[in-house]
Amino acid sequence: MRLIKDNILLQFSIVSLVAIVAIGAVSITVLTIWLNGGIDLLVRHGDAMDAMANGGPMIQSSDPYSIPSLTDKINQLRWVIIGVFTGGLLLLYISLVNIVRSGWTTIQRQRERLTTRIQEVEEAQEVLKEIDRLKDEFIATVSHEFRTPLTAIKGAAEILITYRDDDEETQMQFLEIIDSESDRLTRLVEDMLDLARIESGQMNWVWEDVDIKSVVGMAVDGTQSLAMQKDLSINVDLEPDLPILWNDRDRLVQVATNLLSNSIKFTPEGGTVSINVKKLDDDSNGLGERVEVCVKDSGIGIQKAKHEIIFKKFEQVNDEYSEKPKGTGLGLHICKEIVERFGGKIWVESTPGEGASFYFTVPVSARELIS
Repeated sequence: MRLIKDNILLQFSIVSLVAIVAIGAVSITVLTIWLNGGIDLLVRHGDAMDAMANGGPMIQSSDPYSIPSLTDKINQLRWVIIGVFTGGLLLLYISLVNIVRSGWTTIQRQRERLTTRIQEVEEAQEVLKEIDRLKDEFIATVSHEFRTPLTAIKGAAEILITYRDDDEETQMQFLEIIDSESDRLTRLVEDMLDLARIESGQMNWVWEDVDIKSVVGMAVDGTQSLAMQKDLSINVDLEPDLPILWNDRDRLVQVATNLLSNSIKFTPEGGTVSINVKKLDDDSNGLGERVEVCVKDSGIGIQKAKHEIIFKKFEQVNDEYSEKPKGTGLGLHICKEIVERFGGKIWVESTPGEGASFYFTVPVSARELIS
């Protein structure tokens, strides 16, 4: 603002100086011309008076060299000078108005820029606050997720050390607790590493021709033991003539396995889980041919309010239940990151008490979209 003020004062000083010099120069020029004319009139008038003294003719009022004519000349000179000064003042006024208008426009622009900068700083501060909040929330959640299995492992180990004379069956139960909680810790660490690599863009994608049938087969084989423990059957329905995908096989298996595992966890004993695959034609978004995979179960279902939330970090499907299946809360979020990285989308359709259907789509040639 001080710079703007100094700039306006400098412009005003320059214009004022130029106006004063111009007025002075014009005034001096006009005054000189008219004074020369006045002196010439006086000289001629003196000559006329001498002639009259010597008996010459009387001076008529119409004589251009008479006293009235000289008075008219002086009056004209006065009005010319007044006109010159008035014109100079008008010029000075116009220049001053233009300077003030220009300065005001500059001030308004600077004010708008300053307002924009202030808004940007405030928005940046809000983003930093949100990042700080998410960081604290992440640390608290991760600490909780690590503490739970570690507490179980430590408790089981202390019991084994304290009660060494227990029968083998009891000891085996505590050893199984240690083994399962260790697996849970391993999954948590692996999920966090996968998530970090995906979000930082450091994930190593392996592109190859992928038969979606083999992906489904590997996912089913990997979750078959979980299904057998709960006496569940996994039904597979594959549409004929499915296209070969250009994709990352392991990541697709990871997504399908995660969805099947969740369905098995939240389906009661004796229920059913199915996985269906079909081809979709080109859509309005220009993604080309796609395949749609649906994992459906007859489990507890999901409330509509949580259809979007469950894909966020550390969100569990059934937080409203006291005895929830154990998990890291990262699986669905990782699935979402992988599917969206392939140019597809993932969503859930569910009604509480009637099971849930998880869908995801991927383009036939995902690498071209990522490139």
